[in-house]
Amino acid sequence: MRKELIDQFAHVFAALVALLPAALWPAPVSFGWAGFACGFVREITEEEKITVPHFAHALGSWRDLTFWTVGGLIAGLGVS
Repeated sequence: MRKELIDQFAHVFAALVALLPAALWPAPVSFGWAGFACGFVREITEEEKITVPHFAHALGSWRDLTFWTVGGLIAGLGVS
């Protein structure tokens, strides 16, 4: 039960980190951050087990993360 609570709290925290800036300060940059965060989650979850080196590997997917970020920026253009 405790592991499940920690797991669900991690989901809530990740969503807050990704989306709260766009909710509080709607602008292309904050939406770009949301896009980047979504892309990072996607890249990191491609691994079966997540370790510290997997974070570096996910950040190394610069092309994918760039396009996730650009998607967020484009979405943010509609709110500015």
